[in-house]
Amino acid sequence: MRALAAILVLVPVFLFAVVAAGLDTLAVILWRRRSVVPGVARYHFEGLSPQGAVALSYLVSLTPGTTSLDLDLANKALTVHLLDLGTREASFAQVRARFERPLRAIFPERRR
Repeated sequence: MRALAAILVLVPVFLFAVVAAGLDTLAVILWRRRSVVPGVARYHFEGLSPQGAVALSYLVSLTPGTTSLDLDLANKALTVHLLDLGTREASFAQVRARFERPLRAIFPERRR
């Protein structure tokens, strides 16, 4: 039941994130309201099974302005290309709150 509730929360949250990021990316491209510094950063996650980590990488890649480049399961890290490195902390905080938290309920890490 907990996983089902997390899915029901994740779907609209993800759709909202895609639209919001798409509009932000569009504004940067069309109107260049701010200067951007694209680049690569590492995002560290925890509490996800390998399937959950893959799902996280897909959600990140499907969100405009970010692309997953590498998934390191051993170190629980995702290498991400960001449209603007200046927003790295805010972007990662949103990924953690919007995507990682519900994915932990759907794909919890199995303890050995």
